[in-house]
Amino acid sequence: MANEEEREVVEDEIPELPTTPEGEDDPTDYKELSGKMFSSAKRYQGVSKKRLERIKELEAELAKRPAVKEGAKKDFDYESLTITNYLNSKGISEEDHEYVLAEATATGKPIQEVVGFKYLKDELALRAEGRKAKENIPTGRAGGGRVDEVDYWLAKNKATGELPQDPMLRRKVVQEKIKRAKSATAFRP
Repeated sequence: MANEEEREVVEDEIPELPTTPEGEDDPTDYKELSGKMFSSAKRYQGVSKKRLERIKELEAELAKRPAVKEGAKKDFDYESLTITNYLNSKGISEEDHEYVLAEATATGKPIQEVVGFKYLKDELALRAEGRKAKENIPTGRAGGGRVDEVDYWLAKNKATGELPQDPMLRRKVVQEKIKRAKSATAFRP
């Protein structure tokens, strides 16, 4: 309702000065005109006082509220979480998130559009395949081994009965073979 009263006051027109052709007497009653303008000015003054009081009330109310810490807002990054959830929902692994974000930045397109690009889908498939292949590579020694190692010659001796030509290595292989044979029979009854 306060706004309606203010509108009424504002909508009151300020009386316009009558125009008089040159050379004629001015029939305008300036005393009456100034009285109208004075009363209009008083009404505007009352409205501005009400507005000023309302502003002071709102400032006091705002001062009573607890202040929000700027650091508290930045502790949690909702935008990053939203992007991560979106990429996860599209089946993109976390290892590829940075790659997709870099592509979106490089192209200047939104992430939703970049995820649909065929070249990106192909690249993500290649990256996933590469990770899968890396996971399937056995760690440690697989078969073979170096020719100058005792374990290599023990495995070869067990398979073919062959011993190395080097006398020092041959001696080590035979000693290790004896040692393993003794330890294997030590636990038998």
